[in-house]
Amino acid sequence: DYCIIQPTFIYGGEDFGINPPRVESSVGQAAEEFLGLYPLQAVAEALPGILGVALSPPVSRERVASAAVNAALGLNGDMVTLEGPDIVAVASRRPSKSMLMKGDGSAVFDSDEAAWEKRQDLKRRLFALGPEGQEEAV
Repeated sequence: DYCIIQPTFIYGGEDFGINPPRVESSVGQAAEEFLGLYPLQAVAEALPGILGVALSPPVSRERVASAAVNAALGLNGDMVTLEGPDIVAVASRRPSKSMLMKGDGSAVFDSDEAAWEKRQDLKRRLFALGPEGQEEAV
């Protein structure tokens, strides 16, 4: 099984980048709030190709990391490609029980605390977060 995560723009940290497209946190949050308004989203969905993509709100790097972790845990359902709102939806999912996936694809149920620790460890590895979830200098 696989899952492709395709955010249009990622924001977070203090860096600006072209490949992958990324803006800093303060600019990204403002853009996400503005471009996430219903009237703008309706217009973006109606516009063809690159015009619609240009009006898509950016996604925080934490949400992208959470979506990747949840997809690795099998919480993406039948969605193979995640874009825009799908990334946010999958990033916010939590297992109904503390489900952990073994290498053979079978699920194991562990204590809530152990499952939370394993999930946090995956997130730290993806985005070099410190023990309390704060950014570390990379």
